[in-house]
Amino acid sequence: MEQDYTQQLIEKVLNKKATFAEEQELQAIIAKDQTIKEQFEEFKLLRKSFVKEELKLTKDLILSIEEREAARIPMTQKIKQSFETIEEKINQSIDELANLFLPFPLYEKQVLQFAQRASGKSKLPLKTPPHEVDCPDHQLYFELENRLNIDDEIEIVIENNVAEEVAAFEFESDTLQFPLNLADKELSPGRYYWKFMVSDIVLIGCFFIEKGLMPLE
Repeated sequence: MEQDYTQQLIEKVLNKKATFAEEQELQAIIAKDQTIKEQFEEFKLLRKSFVKEELKLTKDLILSIEEREAARIPMTQKIKQSFETIEEKINQSIDELANLFLPFPLYEKQVLQFAQRASGKSKLPLKTPPHEVDCPDHQLYFELENRLNIDDEIEIVIENNVAEEVAAFEFESDTLQFPLNLADKELSPGRYYWKFMVSDIVLIGCFFIEKGLMPLE
């Protein structure tokens, strides 16, 4: 039953008949589903080898012409159906990729004003990555100008675009530099959010991984 529901949800999103809530729900499923992730990886490979796939498909169709004729299916019709299958797979993969770059509405409304309000209140002398910076090398860097007069540890949390935590780092309270290496977190391309947290202060910002893969609207 759950599989049928997920399939229906996918079909609604692909047919652009889904509500925003349904799109967010599907995005959460995609983030947890290894099969969907593998399909996404297939898409990246497919984009690079689409011409090769066309040639291979045509060769396969020619080699099996006798079987198709026996089934009385015109060759031209079968070729058309095969290319339609490839096109459908590409479109589906593009939609899945686009979902990874969708903004999380609650954060997008707060990301700038909340950061300004929090930093203004605390006067936290923090240098953060530029807003919506692209990080193709999976590296982020934060720096405090002065040591904080606190005993609490400093925590930096990374979340994906459906507010799921994908990485977390803890630092001593007297730390000034915070280089984050996300290379081993196996993060897919997409939109991400960072949260710099210490005591009751929370600063939040947005960044991308491989922003160049974000489909054009």
